[in-house]
Amino acid sequence: MREPRMTMHRSPVFVWSILVKTFPLLLLLSVLPGAFTMVYIPILSRSGNISHIISNFLGKPVFEYLGIVYAMISIGVLGFLVWAHHMSTVGLDIDTHAHFIAATMIIAVPTGIKIFSWITAMWGVRYNTKHPCYSL
Repeated sequence: MREPRMTMHRSPVFVWSILVKTFPLLLLLSVLPGAFTMVYIPILSRSGNISHIISNFLGKPVFEYLGIVYAMISIGVLGFLVWAHHMSTVGLDIDTHAHFIAATMIIAVPTGIKIFSWITAMWGVRYNTKHPCYSL
């Protein structure tokens, strides 16, 4: 079905975002108490869309392709670790609450990698303002 030269490291970032998004959907829909991490599922697909729009309408590839892919994978994995960071009043002990707070702060690192890669890709490029670019 695919071209022989199309390896996993050459597939578009949007394909990676859909692939990373499917695993939390499959695992979380079976147990709904962990459904809070479904917040990260639209974030993953939107980041794939933004990367695709940047690479197509700017005429150059996204800066640090593997960094964006690994950042999306790490957001998908870390999304499972933050399911109780809003449960401040339910009687969690301090160690458990500290774990969820630390895991929540760690998600900022791959998010920053994605955003700064997008900014670096747009740096110094003159582009036409087409309709999908207005969403950026």
